[in-house]
Amino acid sequence: MSDCLQFLLDLGDVETLTLAAAQGGGLEVRPSFNSHVHFPPNFSAFDSVGQATDMAADQGIGVLGTGNYYDYSIYRDFVTLAQAKGIFPLFGTEIIALDRDLLSRGVRVNDPGNPGKIYVCGKGITAFEVPNKTATDLLATIRHGDEKRISTMIDRMAEIFKQCGLDTQLNSQAVIDRVAKRHGCDPNTIVLQERHVAQAFQQIISERVDINVYLDMLQTIFGSEPNSTLDDAVGLQNEIRSFLMKAGKPCFVPEDFVDLHQASTL
Repeated sequence: MSDCLQFLLDLGDVETLTLAAAQGGGLEVRPSFNSHVHFPPNFSAFDSVGQATDMAADQGIGVLGTGNYYDYSIYRDFVTLAQAKGIFPLFGTEIIALDRDLLSRGVRVNDPGNPGKIYVCGKGITAFEVPNKTATDLLATIRHGDEKRISTMIDRMAEIFKQCGLDTQLNSQAVIDRVAKRHGCDPNTIVLQERHVAQAFQQIISERVDINVYLDMLQTIFGSEPNSTLDDAVGLQNEIRSFLMKAGKPCFVPEDFVDLHQASTL
């Protein structure tokens, strides 16, 4: 991504921009902005970066910012597509950290359901092209922990489904392959999230379970009567997470967060 930030360099240094602003340069009207969206292969409301930039342009967004998890190769496409639409691209990152002192005191920060859990968001980052060794090592630590946790969770879920009569044949690589196929992206850029996993199992249910046995099978899998219908994809994904993947549920695996100092350093 050596040329990814060239458009920023072409704007001039801080001194030049400050002088231009003092002389009345720049826009007279502050542009509309959305500084926090996730692009595929992160779990996303969008099918592609192109769809996101098209929608942003249609809605008059002048500045669009992304905060993807742990792989930033998609930012090259973002620059090209955003500039083609006259949108200023803002680069960000999002890191999940845990403050154990706040956890012990039950203090919530910016996750309403989990004391001590903190989403640290960096806006306007510029060092993602070639991270230094400290950043590279921290990213590798986070990614390895996430991959190990999600892989274990998928294996537990697949076993429960199999015991209940539905052999999904899902494992971590199978879920990655589904995400890569859906978004047309490199599998190596994919860091699976819980929502990816829930979506994969929901799709298997929708593809292979007869509507006449759907409720009985899910009641067996969940240990409780489901509320979602077979055609309610999002509702079923949420129930899969609630009944199987959350704390205290049979497939839950504790998250191994970095601490706040490590997140801030990154």
